[in-house]
Amino acid sequence: MSCGIYRPRGVKMKKLLVTLVFTGLMLSLTANPIILKAIARVWFNDLDEFIVLLSDESVTYGMPIPFEDLVFSTSSGVWQFPDGFSVPGVPYQVNLSQVIPGFTIDKNADQLLVQCDGGPGAYEMIRWDNLIDPAPDIRPLLTAQAAVQFRVVGNMMWSVDIWGKDNVQYHLPAHEVVARCMINVHVQDYTGNPFEGLEVVRSYQNYIEQNYYHQFYTDENGNVSMESFPCRIRIGVKDPVTEAWVLDESIYCEPGETYNYTATVTHTDTDDHVLPVVQSLSIWPSVMGSQSSNFLKLKGPALTSEGELRLYDLRGRYLCSQIMPITGETQWRLPDLESGIYFVKLVRGGQNLGSARFTVLK
Repeated sequence: MSCGIYRPRGVKMKKLLVTLVFTGLMLSLTANPIILKAIARVWFNDLDEFIVLLSDESVTYGMPIPFEDLVFSTSSGVWQFPDGFSVPGVPYQVNLSQVIPGFTIDKNADQLLVQCDGGPGAYEMIRWDNLIDPAPDIRPLLTAQAAVQFRVVGNMMWSVDIWGKDNVQYHLPAHEVVARCMINVHVQDYTGNPFEGLEVVRSYQNYIEQNYYHQFYTDENGNVSMESFPCRIRIGVKDPVTEAWVLDESIYCEPGETYNYTATVTHTDTDDHVLPVVQSLSIWPSVMGSQSSNFLKLKGPALTSEGELRLYDLRGRYLCSQIMPITGETQWRLPDLESGIYFVKLVRGGQNLGSARFTVLK
C-alpha cells in the first residue's frame, strides 16, 4: 500500500506550510523516494468489522508518519480519525469500523486507499475483487485470513512492496507472511518427454518480461516445484525455438494451496540440441471463426499406416485426438473451443510427422 487523495478536516495551513517546507528541505538533501508503509495488515473480524495493523516500518522522507492524520478512501467515501485520536506506538491494531464514525468498506469487492494528510502525495492501496481485469491485488478475504503488505525486493533507496494473504490475522513481525503455497510446473516436448534445464519464470508482479522476477530450471524429469507467498503470481515458460510464451499464467494463490501446470515446447534430440518443429502439416482455416462450424481440413504426408492427430492448447495441455488416414488428408470436427491459439500435431509410432497451429476467434 502507499498514502492518496488529500482531504483536510479543517484549517491546517500553518501545519501544511511547515510540512511542505520541511519536505522541500529533505528533498534537496536526499534524492530518496518516498518509502511509505502505513498499513502492515488488514482483515475483517467475525462481525465483518475492518481492522488495520499500523506499521512499525512507517517512514516518509526519513520521518515517522503522523498516523493521526491518515486519510482513508473506500468506494463509500473518504474518512479520517476523529479529533483526539492518538497512536501510542506501532505496530498498533485499530478497528476502523468502531473508531471512525460511519466508516464503510465492502468485504466482497472494494479498495482501501491511504494517504498522509498534507503529505507530498505518496499513497498506498490494496484492492480485492473476483474480477480479472483490472487486476486486483488479492481475492476477497476469507474467514480468519489477513492481507499483508510485504517487500519483494528493495534496498535503502527504493522498494517493491506487494499484498498477499496470510492464514493468521494479528501477527508480529507485522509484515511477515506465515503462510505459503506451492506451484508445480512440468515441461515436456511434443512427444511427451520431459524437458530438462529450461527456465521457468516466477514474478510477484503482473508482468514477466521485466525486472523483479525469479528464475527456476527444470530438473531431469522436466519439473520445477517452487514454494511461494500466497499472492498474485505470474509464471511463464518460453519455447526455446520460437521464444513464444507457451505458459503465461496469473495465479491468485491461496494459503496452503497447490497449483499444477504443464507446458509443452519444441522437442529435442538425444544430444539435447534443439530441433525445429516439422512443418509438413497444412491446416485450413488458420483462423476459425463462427462460420467454420468447428471443422478443420488437414493435409500431411502420405502414410504407410494410420497416424494420430493430437490437439493441444497454448499451455501445452492435450485436449483430444483423431485418426489420420494413410492418405494424409482428413476433416476434423473439433469440440467447441474458447478463443485462443491451438496446436495440432501428427504423430505415428512416437514420431512427430508434422505440426501446425490455428487461432479461434469468437
